[in-house]
Amino acid sequence: MNTRGEQLRQTDIVKARLMQHLGDNAGRDCFAWIWNACSDMDSYVQMALTRGDTGLRSRIFGDSWSALCITDFQELLDVRKPAATAAGGSAGDASLTLDAALAQYAGSGTTGGGEEQENVRFSSIIEFPIFLLHVVNVMNGDSGEHEDSLDDKRLIRRFGEVLQPLDPAARRTWVERFACRLLRCRNLFDIFILKREFTASNGEDGDWSLRRLVKAYSGNQPTAQYRNTLPRAGGDGADDDNAEASAGALLMLQSMLRVTYTSPRTMHWMTRLLKRLDAGERDTLTEAGLADSLRAYARAKVSEAFPADEEPLGFAIGRIVFTYLDYLLWEKQPDPEFRFAFRNSIEHFYPQNPDEQQSGMKVSGDRLHRLGNLALVSVGANSKFSNSLPGAKAVNFLSTIGKQSPKLQRMAEITLGTPAREWGDTEVNLHHKAMVSLLREDLAR
Repeated sequence: MNTRGEQLRQTDIVKARLMQHLGDNAGRDCFAWIWNACSDMDSYVQMALTRGDTGLRSRIFGDSWSALCITDFQELLDVRKPAATAAGGSAGDASLTLDAALAQYAGSGTTGGGEEQENVRFSSIIEFPIFLLHVVNVMNGDSGEHEDSLDDKRLIRRFGEVLQPLDPAARRTWVERFACRLLRCRNLFDIFILKREFTASNGEDGDWSLRRLVKAYSGNQPTAQYRNTLPRAGGDGADDDNAEASAGALLMLQSMLRVTYTSPRTMHWMTRLLKRLDAGERDTLTEAGLADSLRAYARAKVSEAFPADEEPLGFAIGRIVFTYLDYLLWEKQPDPEFRFAFRNSIEHFYPQNPDEQQSGMKVSGDRLHRLGNLALVSVGANSKFSNSLPGAKAVNFLSTIGKQSPKLQRMAEITLGTPAREWGDTEVNLHHKAMVSLLREDLAR
């Protein structure tokens, strides 16, 4: 039956099923307009929703273009009617005249003002189906932390479970409310959830960033600029759009959680943060408050992964233990160059199979697999370290170690601080006690 081999995406099916509960073409057209804009995850929603229409952008997102001003479906429908009519369609019909459709197609690549630039500058950390599930969880007051809450394979079923108990009138109301909540959450997501940003100054791999879109001017023409969501300490936030993102607590905590829970289905921290953002007024949101919410989540996960009564060893230690320790060490001594990166290889600083050609102190028994002898590194770094002894690693790979992990750097510094550049049972025990103490003290807050 499907001779072209193309499958309908679950998002297309969900969109169609939601739209059928709206009573007229104008409502369905407005819903599709919001849905399509929010589905473009690599573009700020202000741009995707009002591409080429700065007047409409100001009416929906205010004079600064930053924050959503309209939160009622009927208001969105009303504010869009003049724009739809100007495009050549009727206010109550999603269709265009043939002349209007041709004119729209002819001008589709000439919006001007550099409005396509953010499509290559920013990259979202999740895709649209997962974002939809976050919004459903936020809207329904769901904690979003049960196993299937972010399973995009269950997207159709999840919406069906929400709508099935409702009568027709309630379904229409729910869909209209969902459209508004989708747009609100997407605006908050763009402002407060980290992205990868690619500029000339941060290389091919990009960097983590938290930026908000604001209106600026190029000559007499309004244009979009991207500024730090949370200004640097002592600053006014008026840095230009090419300035590097401030590596504050909120950015570091989010990037820590991002590289810890790599599957989108395990990013429950994002549901937690979106719920906090959605429940508050933007003017009352602070970096400290948002960071505290994420720290509470991280602490709960660390407590589960590293119980006080029976400390796990080796590969049984959860990744969150290592990444949260790295965050705590960074917090004590912030390094502006350090960034959390994807690291999934547990490194034994004193190797399990040491190089027989090298000599030095040995780490014995279960100390080899205790937290004090371990750090989280990339596979490439683990391969470089090979079976070298700690002294050789500290000397030959010091620059690599600094980029990998603050904990690993602390271990290297301890090794280089001993008279013979040694790392043995004594050093492991002392470092282990220091790291466990650091964790326990933080978890007790």
